Formats: sequence, structure tokens, C-alpha cells
Amino acid sequence: MRELINRIPRFGRALLVLVSDLILVPFALYAALVMRLNDLLPLEFWFRSLPLLLLLLIAYPALFYSFQLHRIKLSGFDVSAVTKTVLTVFTLSLIGFVSNIVLSLG
Repeated sequence: MRELINRIPRFGRALLVLVSDLILVPFALYAALVMRLNDLLPLEFWFRSLPLLLLLLIAYPALFYSFQLHRIKLSGFDVSAVTKTVLTVFTLSLIGFVSNIVLSLG
């Protein structure tokens, strides 16, 4: 499996990471909602959160490339790589926080 992944060009591997994140983030959100609300199908909360989720799913690829996370080598995770990752997470959190406030006011 490792050889197969190593044969994929660098851009392809970055795209693979991006797509896997786009798939795993909604599942992680769903699992968090199930645990937090103690309900297997938190549909009401899910529908209220859908605009926020869509906004974050659109913002993530833009931030992924603007902070050049696709250029980070995981074998040499240095200070600049950590800084870029932290900035991406902080920006996504800030977008989510502000959007949640705006959506709750409307």
C-alpha cells in the first residue's frame, strides 16, 4: 500500500489528503453531535448547522492552498509547517465562530 501511495505524484497525494479531510470532517461532526446531544439522528440540529458546515467545507480547500499545506512534508514537520497548520485551524475556527454568531442572529 505504501508503494502505491508513493507512486502517486505529489499533487495527487495532496489532493488525496484534501478529499479525505472533506469526507472525514462531516463524519466527525456527526459523531460529535451524536455524543453531545445523545441522539442517534440529531436532524433538527443538523439542519440548523448545515449552512455552517457547507461554509467550512468551502473555506477549507481555499485555506489549504492559501497557507500552502500541500507543500508540507510530513517527514520534516518543522516550525513553519506547524505554524501553517495552526493558522489554518485558527482561521477555520474563527470563520466557524463568526458564521455561527451571524447565522444565529438571522
